[in-house]
Amino acid sequence: MCGPACLPLLCLLAASLRLSPDELRGEGAKAKLCCAIAHDSVDSVRNFLLPPQPGTGLMLALVRGGTLHAAGRQLAALAGSREAVAATAAASAMAAAGATSPFKYVATLLNLVYDLISTACRVCLALPAPEALQLWEELLAALAGSEALEHAGRALLLLLLPPYADGANPAAELLEEAAFAANAAHVRAVYL
Repeated sequence: MCGPACLPLLCLLAASLRLSPDELRGEGAKAKLCCAIAHDSVDSVRNFLLPPQPGTGLMLALVRGGTLHAAGRQLAALAGSREAVAATAAASAMAAAGATSPFKYVATLLNLVYDLISTACRVCLALPAPEALQLWEELLAALAGSEALEHAGRALLLLLLPPYADGANPAAELLEEAAFAANAAHVRAVYL
């Protein structure tokens, strides 16, 4: 499921995950466009992950392509501390109605991290032993090297704490989805 048609999307995802916080939460049309494109590329990849496909092509491309490393770094920069969350909140408050806010992007990125882990676990269960073991070992190495789960967990907790826990967060629904996705990823990984 990761043939030539997926390559442009994976390239767009890679470019999106390399955007700096200033490029995603800055002022002006360029920052708004960068945030919207980044959100849509992450969301599109999430749609390819669900439901899990029988092959390992897309999974291996995402794991080997450093997706978890880049996502972890970006989550740390956008929501890894109270200061980063405050800056992302300020940029989100200035986002025009209907525009993709940096909060919405961060929530979608959290969902990608957790969906990738969950889907890789599900695919491992459906594969023959040698392929499943290869995917599992590469996923574990990427998780250990990227610290993506640590960054995602910290970002999720900071975004769910007050003052954003009262529904003032424009991405509250996506964050709730991310919390459920985090739980699902944990359960699948533990029982694999």
